[in-house]
Amino acid sequence: MIRKLVQTIAAEFSGDRAKESVAGIIQFHRVQASPGYRQAADYVAGRLQECGVRHALRGFPADGKTCYWTCLSFPAWEVFGATLDLIEPEKRRLADFAECKTSLIQRSSPTRPVEAELVVLDDGETRDEYRGKNLKGKIVLSKGDPRRVFRLAVGEHGALGLITDLLGNVPPVRGRYDLPDARQYLGVFGDTDDLKTFGFVISVKEGERLRQSVRDQTRRGKKVRVRAEVKTRLYRGQSDVVDAFLPGRTKEEILLVAHLCHAQPSANDNASGSACLLEVARTLKALIAAKKLGKPERGIRFLWVPEMLGTFAYLATQPEVMPRTIAGLNLDMVGQNQELCGGSLLIESPPLATPSYAAELLRRIRDEIVPEAVSYGGQGGYALFRYADVPYSGGSDHYILSDPTVGIPCPLIIQWPDRFYHTSEDTLDKVDPGSLKRAGTMAAAYAYFLASAGRQGAKWLAEELVGQTQIALIRDCRAKLSELAEAEGIDLAAICRFENKMDVRLEQKLKALDAVNRLADIRDEVRVLKQELKGIFEREMGKFAIACPPELGLQHKDTKRQKGRDRSLRPGALAFDSGPDSKWARKATKIVPVRLYTGPVDLRGALRKLGREEREWFYQFGKEHPKALGINADLALFWADGKRNLLEIADRVEAETGNRDLEGLVGYFRFLEKLEFIARQ
Repeated sequence: MIRKLVQTIAAEFSGDRAKESVAGIIQFHRVQASPGYRQAADYVAGRLQECGVRHALRGFPADGKTCYWTCLSFPAWEVFGATLDLIEPEKRRLADFAECKTSLIQRSSPTRPVEAELVVLDDGETRDEYRGKNLKGKIVLSKGDPRRVFRLAVGEHGALGLITDLLGNVPPVRGRYDLPDARQYLGVFGDTDDLKTFGFVISVKEGERLRQSVRDQTRRGKKVRVRAEVKTRLYRGQSDVVDAFLPGRTKEEILLVAHLCHAQPSANDNASGSACLLEVARTLKALIAAKKLGKPERGIRFLWVPEMLGTFAYLATQPEVMPRTIAGLNLDMVGQNQELCGGSLLIESPPLATPSYAAELLRRIRDEIVPEAVSYGGQGGYALFRYADVPYSGGSDHYILSDPTVGIPCPLIIQWPDRFYHTSEDTLDKVDPGSLKRAGTMAAAYAYFLASAGRQGAKWLAEELVGQTQIALIRDCRAKLSELAEAEGIDLAAICRFENKMDVRLEQKLKALDAVNRLADIRDEVRVLKQELKGIFEREMGKFAIACPPELGLQHKDTKRQKGRDRSLRPGALAFDSGPDSKWARKATKIVPVRLYTGPVDLRGALRKLGREEREWFYQFGKEHPKALGINADLALFWADGKRNLLEIADRVEAETGNRDLEGLVGYFRFLEKLEFIARQ
């Protein structure tokens, strides 16, 4: 069923044509809500016009005031030029926007030509570093987080602007000194949008040279001086989403998305995903027109968006799209040459809170393209590229679609890590047509299968879901049993945590089987498959009772775990109802959060409204409780259904990520309540 579809699509999909589109897109400086982004959107629309795919450009206000759910829009931004020059002790140009678009921190405010002393900070992220320093009217050089440095150096200490030689680590393929001539792609985002300031980006090599110059001049009792000029404007404009559609026979849809934005060139991130999506649309249109594929039952929608903002805006203004959309797929950074960039082709699953068969389907399709070569004797088949499956981690548009309040399960196809990620060296030569073809074939087959699946396809998919779940369950249980066999003693808490993890996974996969019924009514088949899945689960989990001494309480009978075993052995109670975390467990059980907004929480707009002390509290809170923020914060919100308390939510987040911080979770949800993003039941 899948093999023929994959072969048909692979015969039509052109990696070379997709790379040609990458070359077209990277002509433009595609910062969100900018003229360059609109030019790129027009380019995409033109390519869609050429291949006869129905499309429209949808504009949304970009004014820094309009909110889409909790996401505050950006004001439109245009650059006319920006230069940075060293003027003492020598004259040398340090940055020129005309030559390198990442040499300016995006969304920098305009400034008339200004000459100022250069002051070197280290990271510039702690208040201690500013003691005794007079920054008023000066420009600072730092390699720390620009948002934090802007807030402290400019917002609180009167600096004019920032020069940064930050180059973020991308383990294990990139450290600070691995790309000495690259310039990091950075923007004025987060809680610093309200600061009217500017920033320039220089390379690590140039940064070290400047630092040495400051040291040398200081010994001589002299100063290093620079000259900056920024010609930009921030104004009320619009953000554009390119919306293309292949109609089906019903109103239901499959949604494919790629973000079109980022600084020029940003070839892999994400001209590659955008170009790949163009070729997916052309391929499916051509195959359906040639009757090599039939007209699907469901429509297939393609969106090219400014990352995050575009997806927020599209869904918030067209809420009728959500209930009719069966599943989604996000294409982000799919085209890298693995030998140059160092990554692997990854399939990232949706979060467990949104039960789905989507990742299983995508993995099965991927397995059909894996056999690129055979052994010396002509047997078997194997890949000539690196690939892997990973759990949900978010960070792109799929995190919005997969939020349970949106309800569109959306895996991600990505190549990661990438040595040149978010730098001036993310150029066309790093893009491989073969990678584009693999990702595009997967995406097109995924979309068409779901768009066309009837009873036979639904039955096959349900069986595939159960098969992959059983394999994963057996593998994980055997690995845990091996770990227990090698341990010196029995760690009952670890066993309970593992059982909790498996319980959550089983629960959500049973719900995923129910979701297959939306493709076709196969309730009888699903009922049988559920029993099969429960049976293998009880059999495998029963082995833990056998492996443990009876006095530990994990009694079993006929390989089945006792359903009524003492409450004290459940993960939350066992690990956190006694000892130093007990008070946080008690507090967590009393908080049943109710979400007040659709979609994930975007804190950017809310942080801007906070006073200095509140912002500082949140910054320090994040430092003290890193496991309570980021992906864990998103997942905690995903599990918040107005019925679960925070202790139950903590159990589920831990089941998904292995991380737990009850104190941090309570603090974060209290913060969200103060911001009026959630209420208590």
